[in-house]
Amino acid sequence: MVHGTGHDDSYSSILASETELPMGIVVAIIPKYKQTMDMHKDAVTSPFFHARLAYVHQALANMEAAIKTRDIGRIGALAERDTLVLHGITMTGESEAMLWKPETLRVMAEVRRLRQEDVPVHFSIDTGATVYVNTLPSKVGQVEGYIKDLGIETLRCGVGGKAQVISSHLL
Repeated sequence: MVHGTGHDDSYSSILASETELPMGIVVAIIPKYKQTMDMHKDAVTSPFFHARLAYVHQALANMEAAIKTRDIGRIGALAERDTLVLHGITMTGESEAMLWKPETLRVMAEVRRLRQEDVPVHFSIDTGATVYVNTLPSKVGQVEGYIKDLGIETLRCGVGGKAQVISSHLL
């Protein structure tokens, strides 16, 4: 994998389209209660920050390989692992930010319970409380039902299309 060092040589390229990588995603919408923008500055204060830097290159290579082979189970497992590593950094930075809410933990536990029942499902979380539950398209309805049974609002998603430049503001 080649990565850039600045605006002039940093760009993205598609590894798989939404038709090449059919994935179902159930978003468990959990409103944030803290701003996550400051986490970038705070992350460098974690004693585990440099370990993450050492880990991330191989993690990205593994994810790229999983995407290229269309291994949805591996993609989910890698995303889940990276979620835990990322939040280990946010929780151990100077501000000791706990961005998850009790609902976040309930969804995470439900995903692990479902996996023990052989439902192909993994979670991922960016720097916030909302959980992205990754599964096969054929399992989205079933997984969404379990998340809704927890009393949590959901949104169904999938792999997005190509990046494009737009002229209108999204928010």
